Amino acid sequence: VASFDTPETAGSAAVSRHLASDTAGWIYSARLYDYEITVWDPDGLERVFTLRRPGIIEPAPRPKPGERMAPRPVISTIRDIHEDAHDRLWVLVSQARGGSDGLPPQTIEDYLTMVEVIDLASGQIVARQHTEASTMGFLGDKGVFGLIFSQLGEPLVTTWTMNFRR
Repeated sequence: VASFDTPETAGSAAVSRHLASDTAGWIYSARLYDYEITVWDPDGLERVFTLRRPGIIEPAPRPKPGERMAPRPVISTIRDIHEDAHDRLWVLVSQARGGSDGLPPQTIEDYLTMVEVIDLASGQIVARQHTEASTMGFLGDKGVFGLIFSQLGEPLVTTWTMNFRR
C-alpha cells in the first residue's frame, strides 16, 4: 500500500507499507524497507507520531521520481505489524544474516526473525524476541505463520502461538 506517499513514489517498493488498525480507527503504517512506523488519527488525516529505529534495517536510498530502487547487498524488512487489544503494536522483522562472502541472502534460511512489541501509550519497546524460525505474518492475536522445511526439503507452512508476559 502506498496511499500515504506522493503520487510520484506510489507503487515503489521503497515506500510500500504494511497497515494495521484498531477498533477505534487508529491507523498504523510501517515502511517495508525502513524501520519507520507512523500512527495516524482515525480520519487518516493527521500524523500523530512516527517511531524510527535506526540500525535495525539499513534504510534504502530513496529513489527520485521515475527511478527504480537501487539493489542492496543485504535486505532486511518489516514483514508485518499487528495492534493487539492492550494498545501494543507488534512488529515482525525479517533480518538478513550477514554473509562473510558479501553476497545477498539466497534462501529463506539466510534470515532471522525479530519480533518487537511497542507500547503505544509510551512509544517504548517493551519486549523483543529473536528466533531462527522463518516467520511471515501475524494471525491476529493468536500467533504468527511461517515456513519450515521437511527432511526432504519441502516447504511447509506452520503456525506458532505468541503471548506477552511481564
